[in-house]
Amino acid sequence: MQVSGWALALCIVVAADSSRSRLAVAQTVAPSAGRWSQLVYDDARKRVVLVNAPADRAIELWSWDGAKWSSIPAQGPAPRSRLFAAAAFNSRRGVLVMSGGITADGQATITPLNETWEFDGTRWQQKSAGPARYAAAMAFDVKRGKMFLFGGGEAGTTAGDAWTWDGQTWEKVSARGPSARGSTTLTYDAGRYVLVLHGGHLPGPDGRNFGDVWEWNGEEWKEITFAPPTPGIRVNAATAYDSQRRATILVAGGAMEMRDAVDTWSWNGTRWTRLGEQKLGQRDLPGLAYDSARQRLVLFGGLIVPGPPPTPRSDTWEWDGDKWVCLAGCR
Repeated sequence: MQVSGWALALCIVVAADSSRSRLAVAQTVAPSAGRWSQLVYDDARKRVVLVNAPADRAIELWSWDGAKWSSIPAQGPAPRSRLFAAAAFNSRRGVLVMSGGITADGQATITPLNETWEFDGTRWQQKSAGPARYAAAMAFDVKRGKMFLFGGGEAGTTAGDAWTWDGQTWEKVSARGPSARGSTTLTYDAGRYVLVLHGGHLPGPDGRNFGDVWEWNGEEWKEITFAPPTPGIRVNAATAYDSQRRATILVAGGAMEMRDAVDTWSWNGTRWTRLGEQKLGQRDLPGLAYDSARQRLVLFGGLIVPGPPPTPRSDTWEWDGDKWVCLAGCR
């Protein structure tokens, strides 16, 4: 991988985002290659949802049915476009939650956002301000009924703390755990009721890249030791929990020696299993979600390196447990 962590943001910074929140307009074409995108699974409506951030418009929402993308119309003001926000779906309350991110001016200045937005399937609503972060990791802790956010970039530094969001209030978690980092992955393991954190990047002169695994059980962090084989260091990778296989699936991101990976791995709580080298190609920051109704992993886009600047992609892939197949936007 040619660029890492926060440097990646500077490679794809665009001119000042002068757009204001506006009404989201339904579209009839497939989603474009966004500056940032993330996939979540909407349990309430049984659909995979893409949160997409074009350079010149407010945040867009799209749904995937296994064959095509459809724009999701949203009433009311939509969040302004941004990079490196965190998004996850609260299955108890039936809302998509988006936190933080950055906007960029023409001088490549990073301005972390403290905004919290929720989408209830019809309308966006801005909620209480939270920690101002970008490149943080967030997942919904189903057992405890709260969003859980870890790490990410702050103004001039990198965080190593955790926060929860119950729909009304952000609360800082006091337990000590993983060291400060961003560009990590965080996934809820529904079979074991824990949050799984893997990898990440700490920028700066004393920076480093990570390949460790930590798990959060609602009370404390625990670092998990494991024997080879392992996926090694990963930065800007993607994970999702596959309930049929009862494992967290890992794809993409920077790997050992910072080459972008082309393999797929599963984590069952004690060991990594390599599922083979796939046709996805090298990429950072793809969107990844498990469609539990169709029992498929869905992947969208990401950034193709080498660069700079990286090249945004808008292709859509599915994995059935055996192979990845490109279904839209293929090249």
